[in-house]
Amino acid sequence: MHFIALGEFGAMLENLCVAETLARSLHDRRRLGWVSAYMSPYFSNTGDMDRAVETGQRALAIAVASSDFALEVMATFFLGLPYMTLGDYRQAVSYHRRNVEALTSEWLYERFAGPGLPSVFARAYLAWSLAELGEFTEGVARADEAVQIAEAVDQPFTLGHAYFGLGLLRLRRGDLHQAIAALERGLDVCQVGDIQLVLPWAASALGYA
Repeated sequence: MHFIALGEFGAMLENLCVAETLARSLHDRRRLGWVSAYMSPYFSNTGDMDRAVETGQRALAIAVASSDFALEVMATFFLGLPYMTLGDYRQAVSYHRRNVEALTSEWLYERFAGPGLPSVFARAYLAWSLAELGEFTEGVARADEAVQIAEAVDQPFTLGHAYFGLGLLRLRRGDLHQAIAALERGLDVCQVGDIQLVLPWAASALGYA
């Protein structure tokens, strides 16, 4: 769903509503699961965390029941996001770590038809969540992994998340020079690649650093 990368949430909702209507008319539970999965980040990014959790849990239940690994990965990732906003970092860690453990070897570079690599997103957001809990040892390891994977593919949306995750962790740890270096790289990637979702996060964290 490339509307996420562009920050075009109105267009995202419009298309999801059309997709939901079509899936219901076809009685296609799997496609309804995918609609619910992408409804979750829509609600996360527009401030309705209760509905973000609700739609994410619905998508994850459908994924598990249908043994749809791709849907399970995306629903798991999206479920971690509202818990971060709510400040429940332990719960966020549980979802992001679940994907980190699942997305290894041949799955590291699989996009699952998304705008970037979930293996990188999981590691970057796990590092972010761990940083908020003061658990820096694992956080640094996961952030470094995210950057290493992202640099191998050199895709802006993926790189922006990786550099932001590393930069925020270094900022929380007090490693200001390293934080600034990572956040500057992230901001540059977002500006060049027009990554409107991550750009304000990177700019804000960089200004704070």
